Amino acid sequence: MVNLASDPAIDVTQACVRRRFRFSSCRACADVCPAQAFLLTQGQASIDTAHCIACGDCLFVCPVDAITGIKPVKRFVQGDTLVGPFSLQAPTVDELLLWHSQYGIRFIDIAVERSAQWLMALAG
Repeated sequence: MVNLASDPAIDVTQACVRRRFRFSSCRACADVCPAQAFLLTQGQASIDTAHCIACGDCLFVCPVDAITGIKPVKRFVQGDTLVGPFSLQAPTVDELLLWHSQYGIRFIDIAVERSAQWLMALAG
């Protein structure tokens, strides 16, 4: 787990739909967060940095790009293939769909036997 408690840059900005529209029911970030680091109240959304693991899953689902200060694992494109370096942080289905929609990714180049967590993402 990554302890980000000392990093004040991690934030949900004023662009957040919950902050702009008091009665918004958006909870995309909270629903996708594996660490349950988001605190949602009426008119507010915030990140509990003590629980955040900086996976970046929230970045791929936020409809208004309101989350700042989280740097997800870097991935690279070669033609229509998503290539390494890969880590233990497997991409979510939402991340893979984003790569596909923005860059036309159709393939993933990975040694699955060395990265078992990818199997779940690929099966999704």
